[in-house]
Amino acid sequence: MRSHRFAVVAIVLVLAALVVGGVRWSQRQETPARVEEPGAGEAADSLSRQAIDQLRSLPYVSWQAVEETDSPEDGVTVFDRARAFSGLNLYNVDGDAEAHLIDMTGRQVHSWQGSSDGWHHVEIGTQGVLRVVVQDEQLLELDWNSNVQWSRAGRFHHDLTAGPDGRLYALMRERRDIPYADRHVPILDDYVAVLSAQGETERTISLWDLLGERVPEEQLEAIDRYLRSHETVGEIETYDSLGVLCDVFHANSIAWIDHEVPGVCHRGDLLLSVRQLNLIAVLDLDQMSVTWSWGADQLWRQHHATLLPSGRILLFDNRKLRQGSRAVEIDPRLGDVV
Repeated sequence: MRSHRFAVVAIVLVLAALVVGGVRWSQRQETPARVEEPGAGEAADSLSRQAIDQLRSLPYVSWQAVEETDSPEDGVTVFDRARAFSGLNLYNVDGDAEAHLIDMTGRQVHSWQGSSDGWHHVEIGTQGVLRVVVQDEQLLELDWNSNVQWSRAGRFHHDLTAGPDGRLYALMRERRDIPYADRHVPILDDYVAVLSAQGETERTISLWDLLGERVPEEQLEAIDRYLRSHETVGEIETYDSLGVLCDVFHANSIAWIDHEVPGVCHRGDLLLSVRQLNLIAVLDLDQMSVTWSWGADQLWRQHHATLLPSGRILLFDNRKLRQGSRAVEIDPRLGDVV
């Protein structure tokens, strides 16, 4: 599955590089090579416009028109102190082996570096430790000086959170065969992994066991239909070909809940965002059950659900394939967007 995705991405990037290269080349040349007849300049301009149109049409390539009079800006360009929440800001660039802590003016306060790339997500803990998700490979903890305290191999992804006792709660995923019709079909099951403060796995909780009944029937039917039409293809090749069709949950955020919201959650529950189901949900770890959920008819491929001190939930509604994304704050007791 990963090799198939990499191949598609590589093809798109090569096409984009060729188009961009053609645009830049045509802009550098007063007269295109081997073209000497009158009107060559107009032909080159036409070629540039065509190349730009082709580049704009490529999927997953974003662009923004920039006027020649615009000047590039960097750093903090707007800072309304009365409206901004004062504090430090932690960020990392997906794939790079480093993370940065900056103040509200953009000044770097501290940074961490690693020896291998692939850092997907970072979280800061007590005493300046940094927890790092290396997507589908491992979970790391670094001290303030970037020394690795421990590492745990596993298909960790997207997010992790910590409780006050030091326990960690991380998202993981593994292939799983589940019964459908008269056979078993493969899915990519998401798990909540509960780890000790030292990174030792204490237990895992399957989202299929909790939310499997909410996976659309047509998605499992499509997997089954593909398997029946490719009986002679090897198991690994078939799973790779199915790709995102098997990714039935794609959980993308997890947060430890630090205060009770009557009728919604208790301190110590977990707040999850399950992208493929357009759902945010509360997981009660004592009952091992989903006690509250919302969003199936309101959200579309949401991210980063956060419980606010007010008891409301803030999240990013990606609205992929629709017009425009939005930030949404909801009252979970009423189920309303406020």
